Amino acid sequence: MMMNLNTPSTKWYNPTLAIILLTTTILTTTNTNTHVNALQANSWQKRLDRAFLDVDVRNPEARIRSLQRAIKDPNLIKDVSKAIDAVRTQGFGKGHPELIEILWPEGTIAREDLEGIQALTKQLPERFKELDSLGSVSELFEDAGGRLKVKDPSAFVLAKLDQVRDDPKKAVKLVQNVLRSKPAEIETLSYSVVRKITGTGNETSIFSDGTAELRKYGAFQSVSCPLDSDDFSLKTMGAGLNELSSYLLLGNNEESTIMSMTTPFIITKGAEYPSKMSLMLPKEFADLPPAPELSSEIEVELCPDTVVATTSFSGICTDQEIERQVVKLMDIIENDDTLQIKSDSSEPEIMVMQYNAPGTVPWRRRNDISIVVEEQLIKDESVSTDAEVEAVDKIVVDSDTVQKVDTTVDEVSAAEKADTVADEIFAVEEVGASVKETVATEEAGSSTNEVAAAEEADTTAEKTDIDVDDSTL
Repeated sequence: MMMNLNTPSTKWYNPTLAIILLTTTILTTTNTNTHVNALQANSWQKRLDRAFLDVDVRNPEARIRSLQRAIKDPNLIKDVSKAIDAVRTQGFGKGHPELIEILWPEGTIAREDLEGIQALTKQLPERFKELDSLGSVSELFEDAGGRLKVKDPSAFVLAKLDQVRDDPKKAVKLVQNVLRSKPAEIETLSYSVVRKITGTGNETSIFSDGTAELRKYGAFQSVSCPLDSDDFSLKTMGAGLNELSSYLLLGNNEESTIMSMTTPFIITKGAEYPSKMSLMLPKEFADLPPAPELSSEIEVELCPDTVVATTSFSGICTDQEIERQVVKLMDIIENDDTLQIKSDSSEPEIMVMQYNAPGTVPWRRRNDISIVVEEQLIKDESVSTDAEVEAVDKIVVDSDTVQKVDTTVDEVSAAEKADTVADEIFAVEEVGASVKETVATEEAGSSTNEVAAAEEADTTAEKTDIDVDDSTL
């Protein structure tokens, strides 16, 4: 049954939306680096996520129930009051980051959206400036469309229709991925987190905490293509993505095999070789991948095990955003004594990973910046000759002093031996005394037991006599 939103319990509905709008305004105008510890999401925040933001909640009645339960949660009023107090006591500049932490803690969809919106305030003007420099946006789309190659259009259409007919729920989820930060039903490159890396970092957001992850990626089969430029413009990234999509998704390979797309698509940038874009091959085809077309620049290659330091950010990739994130990550690495950048040149090897399809709403786009590193020992085992000589000089003393020390040591040893013998004698005497006390105690106990036994016998005899007397009477 549909619930009525006009009930008195919905009196907090409009203020909640007002706070969301206020926070969005704060994020689009602030440039502070203040950070407070993230709080765990309370139940009302999660329910508001399900009511408004979670794409996987398809039932309208479920959304309304989540909304009304959030409104009835007593923690809602408490948290709103606490957030307002933070701003009132600390001032707007210092208090509003805490307000955001209280109302939208890490782990909520609302928090991720706010982070994405805040990032876009810098990224969108940079993207618009890039588009202005192109002269004509239509040329960009024409160039991108020209790079898409469908070997057999009819086979491609039939294959996609079969996929929709075989698994319609999966097809719906794939379409809904434009609203997801983490795509569903798409094979994703896996990794293990070795540990967290802490550092000061060049924080560019009020949400930044100056931390990164040390990740380990196992070896995997990939398909890659060279890029026309080292920049991260739409033209460069679009050209690479279209080339890889043609090979995987559109069947532009020697066997005309239509495969599924994977995520993320990775742009690798190094000083000694041109930039390239790569994708993990679906595991189904990793052992025997289709051969690329002879006219194609596609290469199938094995990516080795890799250890990287990684930081994540939301929004879109621009040259300026990549530069900001690289500077931040480099600062974090340099502040960790156990890590060093692994590179054959003075420039680090940088990987930019993008997890979402081009049509995804921009504030929910998920990106990683990684730099290839290796762990090193903190302590250097090699010691210079000068240091060794200096250490020896400090230890060496003249022979007279050594003799005096030896004599003193002998006297101390003799005294210690005498004390030890005395202690042993004293210990023996104490043991003897303890033994005597024990024997005396046992004798006393034995006597006591004998007396008690005699008394008990007398008592029994007395009782027997009384019983006999009673029976005689």
